[in-house]
Amino acid sequence: MSGIAEKLKRSLLSSRAMHGYLFTGAGADGEGGVIEQCASILLFGCVELERLHTVPDYIALDGTAKVDRIREIKSELAKRTYSTDNRVVVIRNVHLLNEHSINAMLKMLEEPPEGTYFLLSGIELQVLPTIRSRVMTVRLGERSAEEISAALIRLGAGGAESERLALESAGSLDAAIRLYNDKGFEKLRSTAIGALFSVLGGGKLFDASDALAADAESARAAIFFILSACHDVLLKKSGCHSLKPFNPDFGVETAKAASALGFHELARIASVISAAAQRISPLIKLSRIFDVLMIDIAYTG
Repeated sequence: MSGIAEKLKRSLLSSRAMHGYLFTGAGADGEGGVIEQCASILLFGCVELERLHTVPDYIALDGTAKVDRIREIKSELAKRTYSTDNRVVVIRNVHLLNEHSINAMLKMLEEPPEGTYFLLSGIELQVLPTIRSRVMTVRLGERSAEEISAALIRLGAGGAESERLALESAGSLDAAIRLYNDKGFEKLRSTAIGALFSVLGGGKLFDASDALAADAESARAAIFFILSACHDVLLKKSGCHSLKPFNPDFGVETAKAASALGFHELARIASVISAAAQRISPLIKLSRIFDVLMIDIAYTG
């Protein structure tokens, strides 16, 4: 049994389990993964994976599911459980839900029936803040902002600086340490986020491509920072105050973009940013990846 599943079991025994969890990082999905272990504990009180798919109180679907399927589940939750005291709804790749499906799911998360638990998985920076604010995020293999801040303080950072870098690193301890030690890496972050907001504001598309494409590592980091800024725009657009933005130093630009763009367009932009990371290859010129990315971001069709 994984450590996460053990903690969930202790929470259940002490009646402290949340009604919803978002699992991010490696190891959440797949047969016998963390989600299936936690679902088994919620249903049976122990890990019995062989029973999991035999009970109707276990409902699993993917983020590509249509809104009608989400509504069917909502109707199902209004009924009594079948063979267990609890019911578990698993939605993998929740960042892929379309706008109608998200709205239907939010209603379930706001008022879940007693004994109903939601176990979600997905790419955290692409999951809408309206969903994240209603569940507890479990970062598999990642660190909380508090843990990152504490690690930076041990390296010699001041309290305010460590808190700032913990946010700017968007959950990556490695990125936080590099931001603390490497001024060039901090400049890469500013350039990447500045490029995003410049394009969203109608600026030139290709001015930053070469600066962001020094090498594959820099390119991946730049895309990571661009995605974190897109997340902040979604956060601002949703009006969610329980989550902190990763890049408060770009607050003005974030607010302007949130005012100008709709949720559908922002979700599309987040998707093309994530897709850009998959194109990084020795066979493709890195600056070309950013040229294409900025065109994709600017496209409003």
